[in-house]
Amino acid sequence: MSRSTRPMALTLNLNATETLQSSRTLQERSPTPSTKKRTAQQNFEIGRVKFTLSLKGGLNFFIDSGFVELDAKDMARFLYENSETLDKTQIGEVLGKEPDSSFVKGDGVDAEKGGSGFFLQVLYHYVDMMEFSGLMFDDAIRLFLSGFRLPGEAQKIDRIMEKFAERFTRQNEDVFPSPDTAFILGFSVIMLNTDLHNPSIKPERRMTIESFLRNNKGIADGGDLPEEVLTGIFNRIKEKPFSLKEDDEAREKVSKESTNTFESLFVFEGPTLFGSSADEKKREKFRKEREEMMAASEQLFKKRPVDKSSYSRKPSVEGGQLDSTDSVSPADVVKPMFDVTWGPLIGTLSQVLESSTNETIVALCLSGFVYSIRLSSQSGMSLARNTFVNSLAKFTTLGSIKEMKSKNIECIRTLLSIAIIDGEYLGESWAPILQCISQLGRLHLFASGLDSEDEFLQTGSAQLNKISEAAREMEENNGKAVLAAVNEVLIDKVFSSSVTLSARGVVSFIEQLIAVSEAEISGDTKKGISGVGSSAGTASGSQKVVGSSHGTEGPRIFSMQRLVEVADYNMNIRPRLTWSQLWESMGNHFAKVGCNENAMVSMFAIDALRQLSFKFLEKPELTDFNFQRLFLKPFLLIMKNQSSREDIRELVFALCR
Repeated sequence: MSRSTRPMALTLNLNATETLQSSRTLQERSPTPSTKKRTAQQNFEIGRVKFTLSLKGGLNFFIDSGFVELDAKDMARFLYENSETLDKTQIGEVLGKEPDSSFVKGDGVDAEKGGSGFFLQVLYHYVDMMEFSGLMFDDAIRLFLSGFRLPGEAQKIDRIMEKFAERFTRQNEDVFPSPDTAFILGFSVIMLNTDLHNPSIKPERRMTIESFLRNNKGIADGGDLPEEVLTGIFNRIKEKPFSLKEDDEAREKVSKESTNTFESLFVFEGPTLFGSSADEKKREKFRKEREEMMAASEQLFKKRPVDKSSYSRKPSVEGGQLDSTDSVSPADVVKPMFDVTWGPLIGTLSQVLESSTNETIVALCLSGFVYSIRLSSQSGMSLARNTFVNSLAKFTTLGSIKEMKSKNIECIRTLLSIAIIDGEYLGESWAPILQCISQLGRLHLFASGLDSEDEFLQTGSAQLNKISEAAREMEENNGKAVLAAVNEVLIDKVFSSSVTLSARGVVSFIEQLIAVSEAEISGDTKKGISGVGSSAGTASGSQKVVGSSHGTEGPRIFSMQRLVEVADYNMNIRPRLTWSQLWESMGNHFAKVGCNENAMVSMFAIDALRQLSFKFLEKPELTDFNFQRLFLKPFLLIMKNQSSREDIRELVFALCR
């Protein structure tokens, strides 16, 4: 090759090399479809883990990676399509978020684009993607719950099932008269599933077909659903519980791999449709570990050497197990023992408390009352509980007009403490406690130099029932002593703590508050808490009795005011099903008082109804539901009542216009 051609060849080689490198760089910058797919799968797995660990962190990753847009409808589509791979507990948390929850911070952001109400819109879009046409009701619930785990909070379940009921009723218009029926039956079916398949519930305490039918009476807009429909639902759920696919697979895996049958019993405790928070999971784990430790300790205790000289007979052993009569639960022993001793115990405590003025002895007696009430309440011994509470209420001397001593005030403080701490188990024993609180409200007015509300609510001849000047002076002195020793915050806490009561507990509380309110309006608020100490005061000569206003008071509205407060506290935190049950009792009471012959009392009831109604009607309600209409029912009852005053009817008409 000549010298002139060498540079040309070298140039050609350099150009070829540059072209090859450029081609490789272009290939690296433009990945193949298979590479894109592999990268997307890897990113999805990363996002899935992030979503399991942090709800918002995972969703943000999916949005940034292009899997979903920041749009409520697209987010619902993404969760629905990937429900088999994403964590179902977290999906349930997304669907159950509070109605005003937002995904992005800032005012003025549209709910569909992450603003306030974003998660509620995700729930609505998610449910609207589902098809329930032609399905039996329990099969529709089974399909609905297959994509997520229900949150543990009752309010979240309430919102989710409300939307389900609306969707099912729209697609199956001939099955139920209204979405209310589907909503109530949906709750009942979920509770039935838990009751029938929860291993912690003893077989003899499980729901029967008779009780299931009884629980669902009158839910079809006042009528009953066909018995064969409810029976079919009961039998199908009894045969096949609601359960998530991964729970079934995990349960099957554990049963195959585990060689310890005791361990396998505690890995999955029945259908786990309900989710739980991290703290709840820790508490549950701690509880299981504690139970296992107690069981192991019990086994060691049973296997210890038996001192034959200490027993007249040797425990029988069959198949390596001690006779079941040798191991008795403490709870099974305490109740029979207390059942035998509570009668003499209350007699002793009452006698000592009545006669003693020693602070240490009084404190010991009051501790005895507290523990006795707590033990009888949690053991289901209603007679013993009622007796102890009534006795303690009478020792407050709030039922009569007499000089209060320090031990009487301590009884008041003790009674309020019991109401706050043990309110869940008090049941009908709330009545004497609420009567005492009613009288405390009266004393606080006297201590402030004000007249009790019965002074300005009395009309006509009722004015003759005013108490004497001496009695008024003593009530003022008692009120000042109580006001100095008993903080009003304690009284307020009794009513604000109603939000912590269970559904059954708050129903009992409101029933008794209504009963006390009715007694106040009739002018007889001390019945049941008067009658203690008159003999004691005479015997000791230290407790001056001026008289009693028992049965002579005018109408009072203290408890009705408190009832309005309790309704306000519980309105937005109770599931709609529980709230409708509570409102039925409260609404009937307000309607009854609204027809009272005393114009001022009836006008207060109307005003209370107005305030509560306006607040409840602010809550959004899905299409075709009737809960808001039911809330206005008391106004209708007042208008229909022939005994209601003409001016009251005009007032109701003006409010509803």
